Amino acid sequence: MNIVHLVAYSIWSGPMPSVFGLAKAQRDAGHTVSLWYDTKRDNMGGVEEVARPLIEPNFPEQPLTLSAKSTPLEWIRDCGALAQYLRAERPDVLHVHLSHDHVLAKTVTTFSDNTPILVRTIHARRSLAKRFGQSYLYRDLDGLIFRSSEHAALFEKHFGASTSMRIIPSGIDLNRFSRSHSPERRARSSVPFQRMPPYFVMQGSSPIEVRQSSWRR
Repeated sequence: MNIVHLVAYSIWSGPMPSVFGLAKAQRDAGHTVSLWYDTKRDNMGGVEEVARPLIEPNFPEQPLTLSAKSTPLEWIRDCGALAQYLRAERPDVLHVHLSHDHVLAKTVTTFSDNTPILVRTIHARRSLAKRFGQSYLYRDLDGLIFRSSEHAALFEKHFGASTSMRIIPSGIDLNRFSRSHSPERRARSSVPFQRMPPYFVMQGSSPIEVRQSSWRR
């Protein structure tokens, strides 16, 4: 099976780790898999880890800009490149993960004779808000995946039930979020390591604010 994942994201957080893990698992299972992501923005805010070094060794082919910050010319070029790929490679599944990807895929497949199975994964509540065009995007999907039962319930409330809905709970690799012992990172944060709480959230970039989480074991 030929599967293409589109995710207009450029940092190693949010949907990216789970999309990358899914794409790798599908490839390991013997499928032909492409993972195309935002090649324009890199780390966006200057703090988050850039996804490119982690993804590029496994998925070097990146024919799209695929960015929410794409210019009109880049958007048109992406439409043309995706349409050409659908004609030439005839993928079986086009799996979109964010609204930008979904709009791009919907635009291209609407005018294409070679239409793959279109699947959307909802990674965040904001994708379930009732906004202009959302109902149209969710219409005629071949598959719809939610990361929690709460998201599925919100979708049914705002857009109606779907026979193609499935819930696949999200997973987080907690080993990637241990406290850093790097002197360089501690210096950049301007917070002595011994004063850092065991659980924290980083916000902002200049200077970095470190706030203790309210979460308790």
